[in-house]
Amino acid sequence: MPSLFRPVIFLATFFVGVSLYAVPPAAEDIVARARALRGVESCLENLVTLQISGRIIPATPDIPEAKVILTARRPLSQRLEVRIDDLVETTILNGMRSCMIRSNSSVKDSHQMRSLSSREAVRFRLSTLNFFSFYRPDSAGGQILTYAGIVFHRGERCHQLVYTCPDGSRTIRFFAVSDCRLISERNCRGIETVEMGEQAVGGIRFPKKIESFEDGRLLHTFVLDKVRVNKPLRSGVFTVPVKSQVISIGE
Repeated sequence: MPSLFRPVIFLATFFVGVSLYAVPPAAEDIVARARALRGVESCLENLVTLQISGRIIPATPDIPEAKVILTARRPLSQRLEVRIDDLVETTILNGMRSCMIRSNSSVKDSHQMRSLSSREAVRFRLSTLNFFSFYRPDSAGGQILTYAGIVFHRGERCHQLVYTCPDGSRTIRFFAVSDCRLISERNCRGIETVEMGEQAVGGIRFPKKIESFEDGRLLHTFVLDKVRVNKPLRSGVFTVPVKSQVISIGE
């Protein structure tokens, strides 16, 4: 199971319904129109590095706020740091290698490191790919994209696109019939995310915040305080350490 510290971060989920079209539109056409709303194709294709700093604000006030630092590089590198007070959880993916490190910044030598489970690694890999795919399926990894009809969802008539992974897990995206903008995403665990607001960075439109729901109940809001694209990254940011190494947190 994913750690409780880990935010449910945006970008790879979907849903199923009954088509109202006599001739269904091609899923690829909907993806192309949705991508055009995110930015011109050259900006999307040329995105190489992504850095996001933000906050996870729980819906329940007695749960503390978490600070998030996310760094990703095309095609398959990601470092995610989630901090609650002095507790820090760092998840790292670098190609086929991955790990999770938990530590207490106020306690010396408090690092606890383990490899990701196979399921965790697959999900973290997919989330990394989704930062750069902008609604395209991971065809190389065996993910299949299908059109699943139109439903009325969150006050909009929506196309449903279903992305099915080789293990059978599915994610669903809802796109407005009117203009193909993304309405929401639902992952294989039933968590639905809704993007709110807009900020343009490097010719690409990113949300200002992402709300996560389960069974219609708000879980938390991820606020994207700062987004940077194609900026230099510090050396070794994606290095997966051996257990005897001391790692750097938050640099």
